[in-house]
Order: sequence, then C-alpha cells, then structure tokens
Amino acid sequence: MDTLLSKQIHIQYTHPSFPQPDNRLLATIQLTRSQNKKLIAIHITDDDDPLLLFQAEINENDFRALQTDQSLLVDFAQFPFNLIELLDECAKCQNDLSPKFLVQLSCDSASSRNATFKIMETNRFKYITYLSLTLLRASDAEVKRNLADLVNGYKSEIHTLRTQLDTTTTTLTTRLAEANSQNRSLASDLSRAQDELARLRRDLDHGSDARRDLEALEREARAAREDAAECRAAKRVAEREAEGWRTRAKEWERREREGDEWVAGEQKAKLEESLAMYKAQNTRLENSLRQTKEEINKGNEIIQRLQSDLSAARSKIKLKNVVTLQQERLLDERGATIETQTRELAEVRDALARAEAEAERERRRAEEATRGREGDRAMMEENAR
Repeated sequence: MDTLLSKQIHIQYTHPSFPQPDNRLLATIQLTRSQNKKLIAIHITDDDDPLLLFQAEINENDFRALQTDQSLLVDFAQFPFNLIELLDECAKCQNDLSPKFLVQLSCDSASSRNATFKIMETNRFKYITYLSLTLLRASDAEVKRNLADLVNGYKSEIHTLRTQLDTTTTTLTTRLAEANSQNRSLASDLSRAQDELARLRRDLDHGSDARRDLEALEREARAAREDAAECRAAKRVAEREAEGWRTRAKEWERREREGDEWVAGEQKAKLEESLAMYKAQNTRLENSLRQTKEEINKGNEIIQRLQSDLSAARSKIKLKNVVTLQQERLLDERGATIETQTRELAEVRDALARAEAEAERERRRAEEATRGREGDRAMMEENAR
C-alpha cells in the first residue's frame, strides 16, 4: 500500500459515552492506496487512545455506489487527491473558533461498530456535506496489530533517534574537545600577546623618556648652534680688528725703521709705548680668535653627535611604534577569534544538551508506549475472558 496522507486533524467526535456532544479529538487520518490502484483505505486513530481505530476500504464498485448516492463529480482515480484537498482545508482552519471546514465522526450507539465520517463546510445558513463515509470500528485482532505496528514504529524511530543521538553526541563531543583545545591554545596565545604588549608598552614608556631626552638634546643642539653663530660673528669682528692692528703695527714699524728725524725723543718713546700696547692687544686678539675657533670646532662636534643621537632615537621610536601597532592588531584579532570560539563552544554545548534532552524524551515515550501496550494487552485479555 502506498501512503498518500498521514496527518493529525481535529475531529468532532460524537459518542453516546461522551457527555459532551462536540468532543474535539486530535486524530491521525491515514489515506493509503493499493499498488494496483484498485483499493483506497482510510484509517482514523487517536494517539491518546490506542484502542480507538476506525477504518474503511473502498474499491471501484463501492466508489460507483458512493458516486451515485452523493452525486460526486470526480472519478475513482481522482477521488483520493480531492479527499486530500478537503482534509487540507479542514487542517488550515481547525484552530479557528468557527472553522469553515470541519471533520465529524459520530457513533449512534455504544455497541455499534459503525461510525459516520463526514467532511462538511459551514456557512451562516447550514452545514454542507461534501462527503459521508461509513467506517467500521476495528476488531480486537486489528487493534492488536495496530498496537504492534505502533510499538514497532516507535522502536524503529527510537533506534533511528538513538543512532542519530550517538552520532550527534560523538560529533559534538569531538567538536567540544577541539573547541576546548583551540580555546586553550588561543588563551595561551592571548596571554603571551598581552605579556608582549605590556613589555612593548614599557618600552614605549622608555621611549617617551627617550623622547624627552631627545627634545632636551635638540634644545642643547639649538643652543650650541646659536653659540657657534655668535662665536663666528665674534671671530669675524676679531679678525677685522686684528687686521687693523696689524696694519697699524706695520705702519709704525715702517716709520720706526725709517727713523724720522723730526720725531723727538719724548714723542718716540710714546710711539714705542703705543706700539707695544698694540702688539699686546693683537696677541690677545689672536689668542681669543684661536680659542673661538676651538670652541666652534667643539660646538660642531657636539652638534654632529646630537644629530646622530637624534636620528638614532627617532629610528628606535619609529620601530617600537610599528611593533606596538602590530602587536595590538594581533591581540585584537586573537581576542576576536577567542570570542568566536567561545560562542561556538556555547552553541555546541547547547546542541549537546538539546540532543540529550530529546533522547530522554524519546526514551520516556518508548517506555510509555510499552506500558500502554502491556496495559492494552491486559485489558484485551480481561475482555476476552
């Protein structure tokens, strides 16, 4: 038999033993068709009441009679598919307060094995019946076979779920172990990166000290350049004054060699005294000029040394800044990776917990089905006695 439909639908179940005339029953309607397409079977069961089982089998002759009695416009080949469409319409509106389509199953008496199955449409004027079928309550043997099929189905489903659970548990456990290992590795990398960053920050603080020293060296270099400029200006002034005194000294020496007769002895003594004074001043200027040159040379050496230290300090600070930025970027990337891995680890743990909860529910369901089957079997044996 080929299964065309298996769906849970709310049914208005009317039975003399029920005080409520419109008891809503969540039943499973199963529609099957034989492989040679000569027979259509309808089964109605209730998950809450394993003993409830109504069924009907319709062949072509039965359908022709049904077609004539109820003025059906479809043929036997299309009948199951039109029936499925009607049941789908009932399922769509089954939770409405006033459903447009509904399924009704009614028994006339408690001892009767027959039940009437109807698919109806409601409007403000009346109920319109699309289809009415007579179903038979299953015998004890058919109920037992149905219960055995249900238990076998549950067992097969539980076995499948257990296999899936084992596979999922193994996969999740493996992923959990891998995630834990990767998380520990990333945590170790993060710790090392944090230590390296702390070291770089200390180096950077030292670099700040070096920057302050560098600024001090730059100030000293500027002061040395200013002193050197002043020394050069003083040197030029001293050279001009020395040159003037040399010229004057030569003139006096020339006059002294020529031995001007008109110069009196007293005047000559004054001139010699002035000449000696000029020579002494010239000597002092030359000494001052030499010292100025030495100071200028020392200043140039200091400037060169400061410029070299400045260049080296700038290169070192630039390198430390680059390394620090790289370490901070690497630290951010590793922190993001650890956050992602932590989130995935939590998802894996949640999935594992859900799988274990689902396995526990299926185990309880199987136990309840087994207990129900044993209870039904005991009830049947009691009824048979």
